[in-house]
Amino acid sequence: VLSKLMGNNSRSNCMIEERHTDQLDYNLAVNVQHNMRHNMRIVGGANLRVNRTNYYSEIKDLLGGDYWYDIDKFAERDMASAEAYQNDLDYYWATGHARIARVGDKYGYYYRAHLLETNAWANYTWGIGGFSLGVSGSVGYSNMYREGMWRKGLFPNDSKGDSKKLDYLTYDAKLALGYKFSGAHSIEANVAYMQQAPKFATAFVSPRTRNTTTPGLKAEKIFAADLTYNLNLPYIKARLSGYYTTIEDQSKVISFYDDTRSSFTNFAMSGIDKVHFGLEAAVSIPIYHTLALNGAVSWGQYTYDSNPYYLQTQDNSGDIVSDGYVYWKDFRVESTPQTAVNVGLSWRSNNNIYLSADFNYYNNMYLSMSPIYRTDAVIT
Repeated sequence: VLSKLMGNNSRSNCMIEERHTDQLDYNLAVNVQHNMRHNMRIVGGANLRVNRTNYYSEIKDLLGGDYWYDIDKFAERDMASAEAYQNDLDYYWATGHARIARVGDKYGYYYRAHLLETNAWANYTWGIGGFSLGVSGSVGYSNMYREGMWRKGLFPNDSKGDSKKLDYLTYDAKLALGYKFSGAHSIEANVAYMQQAPKFATAFVSPRTRNTTTPGLKAEKIFAADLTYNLNLPYIKARLSGYYTTIEDQSKVISFYDDTRSSFTNFAMSGIDKVHFGLEAAVSIPIYHTLALNGAVSWGQYTYDSNPYYLQTQDNSGDIVSDGYVYWKDFRVESTPQTAVNVGLSWRSNNNIYLSADFNYYNNMYLSMSPIYRTDAVIT
């Protein structure tokens, strides 16, 4: 059947793909403000966001060939059944052969992410003398799900159609206090606690292939507090801050080829907790007219505060490879530098020409850890 359909055209074994993330986003925002006596003000509102994102691969160039045979080559190697390695099983059932894709056609995977977010918020501020107060909060609802547009041969009952609906209550509460002792000295303090819905990218183990959600998925919880002292004198301006933040119940999915299993796998983690704390200081000293010496120092310690649960599964079958805990409590969080220093000179002319020269120093910038080497499976 395939040979009659394609005639003398040649099949490509290599080609260039173009991966799409096409978003359609609707937003509605309403707010109201009321000013009262004694420097009091209330601002409130409501937000609504509806998002639909299409994820798919498209053939960009067949590199001399005429068509692409749309099958899962890894599954073809591992599975004996022709149905198992079809990327679009419904098409195979209807025609008796795999989807024939040409330049501009979708291939490989095609699914949609649906997201609904809504919240109502309010902010109250008041000030008298040198004292200022701010109280704000919000409450909302988040809903997300995956819609598979094709039936994957590896997961015929868990790939096409809507996944389980993931619903979350979201909220935050913030308190801000400030006091000016004089025009030169002031302090600020902020405290916040919030709950946020997880991201779509971490909510599903392998959204390209199936509707399976990440085990142990929960809403993220964040607590943050900071205290700042400001100095504002004619001959010096300075700022000193300290902060402390905890993040709980984060999730993460890593997909990679496991050499020990000779299979592409999904490594899903949940219950990731982090602690961030540190100090920041900045100073600006006028030297001559508009020439100033500027400096800033940031020191922090960002560490993991839990041993998250993990589940490793084979991408082609969903079979469990291993599960247990990743032992990285007290290890440093990766990527961002945890020590930074800046020293520089700045100058501004009367006609707003601005020049600066800066020296920057970064330290304690950690690489991301491989969780594989810190699991029960490796230890035992």
